[in-house]
Amino acid sequence: MSPRNHVLAVLFSALLVLTLTLDRPWRGDEHARTMATVRPLLTQLQRDVEIGRVQIKPSGVRPAVQVEKVFERGQPRWVVPEAYDHPADIEKIGRLIAALRALETRNLESVQVESHATYKLRQGEAIDIQVWSDEDELLAHLMIGALRGQDILDGGEPIVQFYVREAKSSEVYRSDAVYLPPESAARWCDTRFLSTVQEGQVLFLERVDHRGRDSWRIVRDAEVVASEVNNSGREAEASGRWKMVMPESALVPDFAADSWLFTVLGLEAAEVLGIATTPEGVEQFGELRDTFELGLEEGVFRMDLGSVLGDGRRAMRVHGLPHLYAIEDFDAEQLAQAVVDMQLVD
Repeated sequence: MSPRNHVLAVLFSALLVLTLTLDRPWRGDEHARTMATVRPLLTQLQRDVEIGRVQIKPSGVRPAVQVEKVFERGQPRWVVPEAYDHPADIEKIGRLIAALRALETRNLESVQVESHATYKLRQGEAIDIQVWSDEDELLAHLMIGALRGQDILDGGEPIVQFYVREAKSSEVYRSDAVYLPPESAARWCDTRFLSTVQEGQVLFLERVDHRGRDSWRIVRDAEVVASEVNNSGREAEASGRWKMVMPESALVPDFAADSWLFTVLGLEAAEVLGIATTPEGVEQFGELRDTFELGLEEGVFRMDLGSVLGDGRRAMRVHGLPHLYAIEDFDAEQLAQAVVDMQLVD
């Protein structure tokens, strides 16, 4: 080999070694290398372990909310201690745990502690979530910070991403798998009293006005004879699905019955005030004003409305349940319809 070719061969070998050292093609392309670094963010939460308690500390000075598993006669159930051990919403707990398990170490935004202020990820500024096992082992401690800013005027599809980090780490990630948990005890309580009831299962609706003359009862009446529908062009307003039987016989406008039923089937308490049977609960409930009943295919659902509370809400108790609730004044007004509102007027 000529001296010139020998020099070229040496240079080529050196360049090849340098290229392999820098690029390392055996690790795959850039996408493959990126994927190789992606792992679950909260590794301890991936274990097959029983969840025992969850704590959510909202940003700012609001108090922490805890949801925990307790055992009664050997059977587990989830409660909210800050809401007088009211049963917790299992769906929300499951949604939160699933979202935490789905977080991954992709979209790394920063590794600098100084950046935490920018992303609202400092203590007191972020939503602080802790998950503990049955054995009181800390499985996850996550901070949820600011929503990623984006230009929504460019016509692109909005991307909802939050900045997150493990509490013990300085690494900041962007994620679209974030579930923002409720930040109040009331929102963690399962107060969807009739969430499993379908409209077709309701046989009658009744209001008992304990202070006036607006008590009424309407029944589902799918077959109403044509003569009962007046001839003033109101057929479209009263199909005959509902009929008043008390205080008198009358057709009920569809929109009146449907709106009332929509309100009661979707009713959710705004707050858990305490235990209804305690002296404090009895005093807070005050004077009984209205009782509402839904006749179902299996049994009757009954609830009472009491005094107007200081914040404009109404005190409410549900027969068969121990807690005293507050519902929004708007819902109370929707339920307390007068007789004339439930009648088809010529």
